[in-house]
Formats: sequence, structure tokens, C-alpha cells
Amino acid sequence: MLERTKAENTVREKLHAYIKASLAYQGTHSKHKTALLEIVFNARTPENVPYYKLSDDEEEPVILELKQILRDGQTKGEFRQFNVHVMASAINGAIGEYMFEANPNITAAIVDLESYSEELVKIFDKAIVNDG
Repeated sequence: MLERTKAENTVREKLHAYIKASLAYQGTHSKHKTALLEIVFNARTPENVPYYKLSDDEEEPVILELKQILRDGQTKGEFRQFNVHVMASAINGAIGEYMFEANPNITAAIVDLESYSEELVKIFDKAIVNDG
């Protein structure tokens, strides 16, 4: 995923690549996502504390990359001013939501990966691109 973002020229293209590559990864690893969800929500410490509730001071490289893309966009004036941490959380939350939406056991309408990806790109373009 990092290779795809770094291959792009503008920060907007990098953001698009980040969103599309993240979703494509989920689409090509669909069997792993269910296992990952089971682990994330059920794995516990010996004290019975869920691991996902533990504090982890180190951010993942892909999260750091996303935040850097957002900061670069602001510095270059391509993106409006916003809280980078909040926007990165919103983007990753929307990407992560696809894991739940694509679950075949859910009876709600399912959106195909390509449509979901294109819609997220449009949504976040509207949310962050500096039009002024």
C-alpha cells in the first residue's frame, strides 16, 4: 500500500491511492478479515482486558503515511485546514467499515468494492480539498 501512495505525484493522488489500496487489500484478503475481526475483538491479556483497549504509543506505518499525506496537502495549500488526527481517523474508519459491510452474513445491501472505493474518494475530496 505504501508503494502505491509513494508512486503518485500530488497529495490528492496519494490520498486516492491510499483509500483505493486499503480497500483493494481488504477485497483480496477477504478470508483473513473475518479471522482478524475475531482476533481483534476476542483476544485478551491474562487479566482479561481486550488487546484493542490497550494503549499503543506506536502508530502503524500506513497511519503515519496517511497523516503525512494530509499534512503535506495542507502545507501545499491543496487541502483545507483541519485536524489531521480526526480526518485520518475518519478516513480509516470509513475504510474499515467496508470489512463489516462486505460480510455476506449481513442482510443489509452490500456495495461492491469498486463503488465503495470511488464513493469514498469523492466524499473525502469534498471534505478536504481546498476550493478557495
